[in-house]
Amino acid sequence: MACTADTKPPKPAIKSSTLPRTSSQERDHRHKPAPPPKPVSLSPGQYEGRHIYRDLHLTPEMYNQLRILQRKAKDLRQEVRNLRRMSQAQAHSVRETIRDTFIKIRAMLLTGGETWLHQQQLIDADRLRTSREEELYKQEMLRLEKDLTELESTVEELRGNVINRKTRVNMSDVENMALILSKSSKTVADLKVRFPSLQDGMKSILSSEMEKVVREEKFLKEEPERLENALRRCKKLTGTLVTLKR
Repeated sequence: MACTADTKPPKPAIKSSTLPRTSSQERDHRHKPAPPPKPVSLSPGQYEGRHIYRDLHLTPEMYNQLRILQRKAKDLRQEVRNLRRMSQAQAHSVRETIRDTFIKIRAMLLTGGETWLHQQQLIDADRLRTSREEELYKQEMLRLEKDLTELESTVEELRGNVINRKTRVNMSDVENMALILSKSSKTVADLKVRFPSLQDGMKSILSSEMEKVVREEKFLKEEPERLENALRRCKKLTGTLVTLKR
């Protein structure tokens, strides 16, 4: 509809910002508090963390500190997992080392046992040979002493008969006694040659027997302490393995 001549167009509205401020408005504007600082731009992960702490009303500084602590805790958990894996690997290595050492000790004991058995067999063979020689020597010595005793008795009896009874000497008996005496003399010479060898063999056996006695006495004296020491070492290794398993 066209405007008539008597109708005036409406005046445009005057913005309040263009109007001059009164003294009270100027005073309120000066005392108006400054707006809070804008928060640091957040990444998606930070936004999620921010969402976790939304009920705590944290300042940006406190939030950043909490995020740093959270990262440190995560790093510590990872380090603990790494240490656990390392301890498990070390425990496995310790078990393998103990197993290898046990195998080596067992092999050494078996080798040493075979060597000791061979030496013991040699000693037993020497002892048996010396015992046989000793037994033969003693038997021949007993026979020699018996022959000499009988010969001495016969000769003394014959001498008494010749002196006291004035009997004639039977040459056949004298020859038999001379034969026995010759045989006894040869036996004495043979035993005298054999005795040094028998003596050395018996001394060697006595020496080995004395060494065996000393070893056995030392074994009986030291073995209880060795057992206790081995038990203490086993307990220590058990504690170490239990600690490593944790």
